[in-house]
Amino acid sequence: MSVANFAPEFRTPEFVAALKELIKSSKYLYRDANLNRDELVQYQVGAMFREATVFDCTARLGGIVGGTRFVVVSSAPRSLSSLSERSEWGLAILGANELFKVIDVQVLQDKTQITLAHVPAAFEAYFRSSDSWLFDKWTVPQAQQDLHAAVGMPTIAAHVEEDWRRRIERPPGMNAERRLIPA
Repeated sequence: MSVANFAPEFRTPEFVAALKELIKSSKYLYRDANLNRDELVQYQVGAMFREATVFDCTARLGGIVGGTRFVVVSSAPRSLSSLSERSEWGLAILGANELFKVIDVQVLQDKTQITLAHVPAAFEAYFRSSDSWLFDKWTVPQAQQDLHAAVGMPTIAAHVEEDWRRRIERPPGMNAERRLIPA
């Protein structure tokens, strides 16, 4: 992990160790949606936004339900699968008012995948800097592999059910007017 060209505050041994741990401990979570063109264009690489509510997603990779998949790279998901009445959902949550950054957008066949970094408070300055490319370099390839796999997979039956779809119908970070909540 070469940090020689990073800003001084991101070159300290403590920060580099924390960044390595963040990357190593990150999990990949999924949330599918149907977005229209006006909604899709708001998710540009580099955009940062807040999710005002508790963020529901799944830890289970399956076929994409709808036209858009969000992949969330997070070191802090809370798995509720064992507590949920519907364990087949693979329910994981992230807290309310969390910060996210769009780190990749891919289109494959008729599916769009938007990869989001869940930004821990201690790393906000890093993710707002041009130095955050290193996190992307280590995490985006796995998300892209997941897209290629998911396009050929069947959907998970529980993710097509109305109860699940209702939980995740609003796109991440969007307010009632379907605009991203600025960070």
